[in-house]
Amino acid sequence: MKRANRWWIGLVILAVLPVLPAACNNPPDASSPANTTTNGSNTVGNPIIGEQLFQQTQQFVPNAPPCETCHVIEAGADPIVGPNLHGIATVAGTRVPGQSAEEYLRMSIVAPNDYIVEGYQPGIMARTYDTLLTDAQINDLVAYMLTLE
Repeated sequence: MKRANRWWIGLVILAVLPVLPAACNNPPDASSPANTTTNGSNTVGNPIIGEQLFQQTQQFVPNAPPCETCHVIEAGADPIVGPNLHGIATVAGTRVPGQSAEEYLRMSIVAPNDYIVEGYQPGIMARTYDTLLTDAQINDLVAYMLTLE
C-alpha cells in the first residue's frame, strides 16, 4: 500500500519542477490584479513596488530621472531640488481645493506644473513621467507616497 501511494508524489514533483524557476525569477508585476486595489474610480497601486520605483527609477525606466535625486523623505531633511516628501500623504489632500491626496499626487507626477508648491520654481521637475511611466507604475508611486505620513 505504501509503495502504491508514492508514485503520485513523484508525478506531482515532476509537474511542478518546470514552473518553479519562472516563479522564482520574475519580479512582481505592478499591473497584476494581486498588486492593485480599487479605490472608487481610481486604481491604487502597490506601495512596495512604488518605493522601488522611487528609489531606483532608472532600473525600471532607463530614461526617467530617479525621484530620490530631487526629493528626500526624511523628517527635517533639507530639500534637494523639489519639496521634502515626508508627510506628503497628510498634506497632499490640502494642497489643491477639490483634489484628493491621490489625485494631487498623480497630477504632481504627470503634470508637475499644474500646481507649484510655494517657494519652488515651475519647470524644474521633469514633465515626461506621463510618457515614460506606465499607468501601473504611476499608481505604484502614488500608493507609496500615500504611505509617507
